[in-house]
Amino acid sequence: MRKPLLSLGVFCLTFLLAFPGLGSDSKSAGETSYLIETSHTPEECLRSLDAVVDETPKLLDKMQWGCGADVHKGWMFVTADDEAAARNMLPSSLREDANIVPIGKFTADQIRSYHNKKK
Repeated sequence: MRKPLLSLGVFCLTFLLAFPGLGSDSKSAGETSYLIETSHTPEECLRSLDAVVDETPKLLDKMQWGCGADVHKGWMFVTADDEAAARNMLPSSLREDANIVPIGKFTADQIRSYHNKKK
């Protein structure tokens, strides 16, 4: 079973914790971008999809699903005030096991400064 996204997410989160304040976009005060990853089993698939349709239909346009490739996960990018607010965007049945990763962009200058700090 492949888990490259989770590994990438863990790497990015570790990197952001090592360099606090880096990688943030210009957003309204207090807002952060998050990558949300949800998981379900093949047996839970339709129930999970139905939960999005029934509880949070506006998310349907934002969610990308791997179910058609037998990777029973959903992903979306959101902007929220904090991790709890991002998690609460999901249907209640998907919240507990969701991976919420704060994400951001880096400039070329920031990347060069990371190299300089490593020396």
